Amino acid sequence: MAFRSSAKSRIGPEGPSPRRPRICRLEDKGFIKSKLGKPTAQRGGRAKRYFKITRAGTIQLRDSRVALAKMWEGVSPELDRV
Repeated sequence: MAFRSSAKSRIGPEGPSPRRPRICRLEDKGFIKSKLGKPTAQRGGRAKRYFKITRAGTIQLRDSRVALAKMWEGVSPELDRV
């Protein structure tokens, strides 16, 4: 907690978004694509970024879901007994 408050005091409450590096990695791997929309006055002249999952991203997501389901197979009956 001390680190978090120390970091906030140095970079402010609006610090860098932790999501951006993750999104960049997904885009670098070809799992998503993004494009910028038009800037709007409502957003202070900034453009909104739109994302779309690619075929490779869909396949990766499906494979991850299957792997996760397999991991939970042995755990679920134990949770029902609690």
